[in-house]
Amino acid sequence: MHNNTLSYILALGANFSFAIASIIFANYSRTISSLWMNTFKAVITLILLIFTLPLLGGFNPTEFSKVWPLFLSGFIGLTIGDIFLLRSFAIIGAGRTLILFGFQPVIMAISSLVLFSQKLQGYHLTAIIILMSCLFLFSYEGYKSSGKWELKGLSFALIGVLLDATGVLLSRYGFDLSDIKPVEGHFYRTVGSVAGFMLINYTIKPVNLIGSFKIQTNRGKLVLLFSAFSGTYLSLLLYMSAIKIGHLASVSAIAITGPLFATLFESIYYKKWPGKYLWMSLALFICGFIVLYKGANG
Repeated sequence: MHNNTLSYILALGANFSFAIASIIFANYSRTISSLWMNTFKAVITLILLIFTLPLLGGFNPTEFSKVWPLFLSGFIGLTIGDIFLLRSFAIIGAGRTLILFGFQPVIMAISSLVLFSQKLQGYHLTAIIILMSCLFLFSYEGYKSSGKWELKGLSFALIGVLLDATGVLLSRYGFDLSDIKPVEGHFYRTVGSVAGFMLINYTIKPVNLIGSFKIQTNRGKLVLLFSAFSGTYLSLLLYMSAIKIGHLASVSAIAITGPLFATLFESIYYKKWPGKYLWMSLALFICGFIVLYKGANG
């Protein structure tokens, strides 16, 4: 399978996994706090990686000078960025927050051209335009349903998107420097993220990680563990694999599936049927994905 095609499939799987967990992230960010939810999913992911690294290729010690961008990526994208992201989840919901991830392909297209000399082909631009159209249709539905935009939540979402994009660029730079496996990159990023949350816990605001987990029901504990596995461990493992081998602008364009998946899952969870604009957005996404697939395979 061509690397570009594989990277699209991996990115699609990453967004699907994250979208499932996003509803849980939003709920617990409201009931406990976004800081607690972020810290919990980062710590659980680190534990899972420690146990699964030997099964997924092992761990090969690498010079810090080659992997520092991955540590920094975790701190910027997964610590600071996700605090803003989950705070936005709590205010305006996962689906509407992830709408703003539609701006990431533009950021990535410009950045990858400047930093990694990844030229944009005609099919890249066509697919991005189609997917951005999908974004605008989807955002229009959100505006019609509420009649207004929540500026605070949207501001948090935009900051989260910018920090996430910075983290992705740093991750790709780290992979280019070290040529390590995606699972190792995931590990380094998660260590950077957990270090960031521990710093916040001991210097700014205590998280009470264990205490808040203990008071949850057994079902609640299982739901939280599932969200950490699906939304952080699995999602980022797939996404790290995608950005290691794929064209950054194209891979990030797949992020637009996030709001579609999240809204579909929210519709199921809240028993509310999606509107016509969502179905039109889904049709546009399929067209954009076909353009990417055909362009990558000649």
